[in-house]
Amino acid sequence: MSALPRFKASVFALALAGMAGAGQPTPDPTVASQPGALNTLAILPLRGAFNVPKANPGQPPAGSPRPAPEAGPGPLLALEDQLDQRVTMAFFHTGRFQLIERAQLASVLKEGRLEQSGLVDDRTAARLGRQLGAAYVLVGSYTGGLGHVTELKTSFFGTRSRKDSFPGHLEARLRLVGTEDGTIREPFLVHATSSDPAYYHSYELLLDDFSRNLAREVATRYPLTGYVIKLLSEREALVDLGRRQGLEKGAGFELVEQGADVVHPVTGKPVQGERRVLTRMQATEVGEESSTLKVVGPGAVLRLGQTVVRVD
Repeated sequence: MSALPRFKASVFALALAGMAGAGQPTPDPTVASQPGALNTLAILPLRGAFNVPKANPGQPPAGSPRPAPEAGPGPLLALEDQLDQRVTMAFFHTGRFQLIERAQLASVLKEGRLEQSGLVDDRTAARLGRQLGAAYVLVGSYTGGLGHVTELKTSFFGTRSRKDSFPGHLEARLRLVGTEDGTIREPFLVHATSSDPAYYHSYELLLDDFSRNLAREVATRYPLTGYVIKLLSEREALVDLGRRQGLEKGAGFELVEQGADVVHPVTGKPVQGERRVLTRMQATEVGEESSTLKVVGPGAVLRLGQTVVRVD
């Protein structure tokens, strides 16, 4: 059973199929990687509880691509897979992570007999991440459900009417864990709500709201970052970002320059240098894996290898 329309499911499948396996870890996902080097990330299955109404009043229209949830209060078996897909897409679109293949992850979970466990222990998650060759592991849980509210009204003339609505709520708590030391690097708390006269539509709206809110939160923490790979003119450059990273025509960017790292005088550890904004740019043409950006701010000299960061 799946509440996703078929065309949405196919989009997810195509995108997930293009996400390749493991690489070498880098120190910190908040720092832009060098060209060609991505932080490897394993996204473990979310676990939780999602309650649905005791009965399913009405059925989806004939031919609807949205099958009804199971009756009864209890978990929707398809919800966890749909949440995993949407979480995967949100992190994939940052361009900061190389995601461990789902088949490889499933094999390791099956080998350790952890498919049905909560997977909430950070030390266990870190161990699995190291086994997969990942620098980071994302673990999390969720709670939520669909309610059923009925409003009965009687008009002045005695006519009775009934209005049903199915308010939905969803909360996910995610943690990005470093596999080297098992510490939490980034916590995420994402809320979603919905309401519709049809329970199956409210369910879809809830997932869509979750996707939007999660994508916004992840993009704020890890703005989409790319590099200038070809100079087209004094004010135009080709960058290594495209539709595959969720880029659309008109997207705004900043051309930035990263200062040299500074060695901390007490701890001796390197501290990232200051990032300086050179100018603003905008996507004028978007391809599958590359796009044309045009300088729309004060003039700046474009050079190969410069960093661009999405700002809207």
